[in-house]
Amino acid sequence: AAPAALANNDIFDNNTGVVSSVMDASTALGFVAGSASNDIHNNSNGVQLLNARVQGQHIHDNTDGVVGDGIVGGESLDTANLILSNQRGVNLSSGTVQYSRIGLNGTGIVAADRLQIHHNEIYRNTSYGIYVNGADDVRITYNTLHAVTGDNVHLTGGATRVELTNNILWAESGYDLYVSDGSRAGFYSDYNLMHVSGSGTMVHYILDFNDILDWQVDVNRFDLHSRGYTVVDPQWSTPRFSDRGYSTAPTVAGQRDASPAVDLGDVINDIGQPNSQVNLLSNPGFENGITDWAVNATASSTNNSAYAYEGGNYFSAGNALLGFAEQTINLFTTGYDAGQIAAGNLELMFSGRIRSGDTAAPDHGRIELRFLDAAQLEIGTAQAESINASDRWELVGGQVVIPAGTQFVEFRFLAERASSTPNQAYLDHANVSVVENSNLPDVGATGASAADHATDGMQLTLRNPDLYVDWERAIQRPITWDSVNLPSSAGVRIELIQDVAGGQIVLATIANNVPNNGLYDQWRPQDSSIPFGTEGLRLRITMADNPLVFSQSLEAFSVPVNGTDYYVDDRDDTGDVYSTPADGSNRNTGKTADAPKPLPTSLLRIYDLVTGDTLYMDAGNYQLFDPLRITGDPDPVYSVDEGFSIVGAADGSGPLSHITMALTGYNPQAIIEIDNADFVSISNLEITGGVWGIWGHNTADNLTFDNIRVDAVNRGVYLDASDNTTISNSTFINNAQEGVYLFGGSTALLSGNTFESNLTGLRTTGTDVTVVDSAASLNDKGFWIVGNNAILQRNEAFDNIDEGFVVSSSGGLIGDSDLSQENGNLAHGNFVGMVTTNVTVAGNVIFDNAEDGLRLDNGTAINNVIYGNMRGIDATRTVDIIGNRIYDNTGYGVVYSYTANGYSLDLSDNVIYSNTYGVYFYGRGTTTVDARNNLIYDNSSYAFRLRNGSGSQFDNNTIYQPVGDGLIIDTNASNVNLRDNIFHIELGTAITVDPNSQLGFSSDYNIFDIAPAAFVGDWQSVPIASLQLWSLSIFDDKNSLEADP
Repeated sequence: AAPAALANNDIFDNNTGVVSSVMDASTALGFVAGSASNDIHNNSNGVQLLNARVQGQHIHDNTDGVVGDGIVGGESLDTANLILSNQRGVNLSSGTVQYSRIGLNGTGIVAADRLQIHHNEIYRNTSYGIYVNGADDVRITYNTLHAVTGDNVHLTGGATRVELTNNILWAESGYDLYVSDGSRAGFYSDYNLMHVSGSGTMVHYILDFNDILDWQVDVNRFDLHSRGYTVVDPQWSTPRFSDRGYSTAPTVAGQRDASPAVDLGDVINDIGQPNSQVNLLSNPGFENGITDWAVNATASSTNNSAYAYEGGNYFSAGNALLGFAEQTINLFTTGYDAGQIAAGNLELMFSGRIRSGDTAAPDHGRIELRFLDAAQLEIGTAQAESINASDRWELVGGQVVIPAGTQFVEFRFLAERASSTPNQAYLDHANVSVVENSNLPDVGATGASAADHATDGMQLTLRNPDLYVDWERAIQRPITWDSVNLPSSAGVRIELIQDVAGGQIVLATIANNVPNNGLYDQWRPQDSSIPFGTEGLRLRITMADNPLVFSQSLEAFSVPVNGTDYYVDDRDDTGDVYSTPADGSNRNTGKTADAPKPLPTSLLRIYDLVTGDTLYMDAGNYQLFDPLRITGDPDPVYSVDEGFSIVGAADGSGPLSHITMALTGYNPQAIIEIDNADFVSISNLEITGGVWGIWGHNTADNLTFDNIRVDAVNRGVYLDASDNTTISNSTFINNAQEGVYLFGGSTALLSGNTFESNLTGLRTTGTDVTVVDSAASLNDKGFWIVGNNAILQRNEAFDNIDEGFVVSSSGGLIGDSDLSQENGNLAHGNFVGMVTTNVTVAGNVIFDNAEDGLRLDNGTAINNVIYGNMRGIDATRTVDIIGNRIYDNTGYGVVYSYTANGYSLDLSDNVIYSNTYGVYFYGRGTTTVDARNNLIYDNSSYAFRLRNGSGSQFDNNTIYQPVGDGLIIDTNASNVNLRDNIFHIELGTAITVDPNSQLGFSSDYNIFDIAPAAFVGDWQSVPIASLQLWSLSIFDDKNSLEADP
């Protein structure tokens, strides 16, 4: 049976009004000849599509206007569906919504995965025009959206890869665009017209934005070619529709001011293009493998429908370092001839979707064109580079005039492998089309349509500078423009004009007759003698032979003042010291205190700061969208910056200038990255967030940080191989790894800093590190210093979970042996006070640590006061313990243990008392102790125990024990020699020599003051009460005395 036309039916009060399973464009619902609109209303589902399409229907007052899967709409708004006053206008599970009018619903369109939405008028829906809740790969282009209440486009629920281009958005009370924090992955927006009125807000992306310049500059990712609401001219972005509907008004006398939507669209947009625009490439999406493409040897067409941009396949270069796919087109066999090309009115639009793998050094894709003559000799080229996007398929391409003489065009995709295997730069949806030079699409529902391509005449549109810019006097910047119906050979005049009272004046002619190629980059303000500090400047471009065809900058720009000072300020004057009462603005130069920029990131993108420059950051909270990157190398975003100072505001309580990431929970590798930039100074700044607060690397030397406070996720400051570092008067708190980590490098001075509640307060592995006047508390480790020649003075480490100080430093010094200098450190309340290797520990006070006061390995402890620990000093290998006062430790005053040959303990001039055990020595072989001139008294168990080792010396010591033993020698000690000691023993034994330790024992010239309940010695396990019997037993101590000294 022939397909039937449905017309003028009233379909209501059903569960589903109409069910259609016809996709054929000649027989689908509303497409059959004779069809007319049907009134489909008050159903649960108005229309259900089962892989079908529908146009020209009036669908209203249903719960869901259209459901199912398929295509909603025809090929023109002339046959638009009218989808009104439903709870949800369109709620497809998959498909396309096009050329429909969708209004007055609760939600206009509920987006599903891979839904394409283009050429629709979406208006006056009460909650959302387009609602994207958790959907992936939603493409929204060439729509006109107007919201009196609610939001035009709302992304939430973890939506991914939503692309918004070439649209008109106008919100009167809600948002033009709302992107929830969890829906940013793969999001992209550009070439839109974004207008607000009433209480409407233009964009929410982490923060609210209500000025197109702020949205472009602060975030620096999206809508960089869009136009929108500005505080300078709030009405300029009004869409100015041509009738009571939503059609874009045409230009008047060739000028875009009739509507800012005119000719604003992206010329290479590849969604929703008219059928008349033919792709000249064969197999552009690689759905037929690599057929018709010349490719590198390891290349293939990869099948992965979940990853591919369109269809199921895309191009992969395999493991090639430089992969390629190329195809050559003969323009003469596609409907064009040499005469048309020679006329200069044809342009080539080329594009492709490129995606890179998510790697630290991403592989790179680019597209190259070669124009070839009949002999296939090159007569012109063009290329377009990707930005290595990994979370979406990036649209890459351009539009160029076809050079006269061209017959062939070679399209070539290049995939450059940077690090990964296989090569992860991919291509999909390649396109080459020939268009007329009048092909500048409008944005909105009527953009890129047949009506849009019918131009009103010759037209110039200045693109840059259009909104405000800071144009430095000695810097060249690109001047760009688009033209319609004007050949490239036509001459263009470029003039510099200035706003003055009563109008404008021409200051200079920049260029009088340059080719109409859309670019001029040979001018600097100084070339026209424009002085520093000139404001109110604009550019005007005019056809050299027709002054009626012109365009000029929408906003005035400035040539900033000369000087070395730069300023940023937030929009709150609380605590301000530099820019009171001015607030930061992207329309300020940032070069004077009364004209600050709002963010340091945007200022560093504009200016190169060098030696002698100072960036003043006033008090406030600076929420960054990108980390602050300071680099000494050329960078595509941040130019070369080094040798300058960042100075925040501060009062007695600390920094008042605070920087963090705008997105809560987003922690980039570092909030401030210093990459091969030297002599950078940062002061009076609080930094919160980031994996690391500050990261210096690639030989970032001579860095200075003063009065900063850093609370990062892992490391407060991480410097990799930086030399000559200074960090002072700063606080590092709550970092899960180190407060400060100086890895490698040499010569660092850290003074007056506080390290609190980090895993490690301060960690260094370089040489010549000096740490003074600093405090570390509540960390696992307080100070962890490894590297030669370290000096630590006047520091305090307390209440750390493990060690207060861990120092391994040949030539290192903790404290000062000259007590008059008062350079000692304090270590208390830690598990271990100090752990040292190859270090001199001098003049410190170490007390109340849970285990050891000082662990001394192969070093010297001199003139320290050590008390209240479990063990005062725990020593090993070769150590000197000299002149210390060691007392009130619950275990040992001094314990030494090392069971290898050839080491020694030099114990002299110490006062060791009121411990449980005074000194415990355990050596081996030639590892011995030389104990001299020590006063050891009132230790409750014994004064000194000497075990093992051969050749130990015990001279000129005074042992005073009201209880407990004096000297115990046991465990195979041999050749122990005692001379000139005093033993006062009231209850215990002065000298005990185990039978296994009598070999080579000698003792003489000692004084024994022995109470009646005590013993002079113990020999052969027999206590001996008198010196006479002792001397007879050991055959020694013949010159010793038994007396009160």
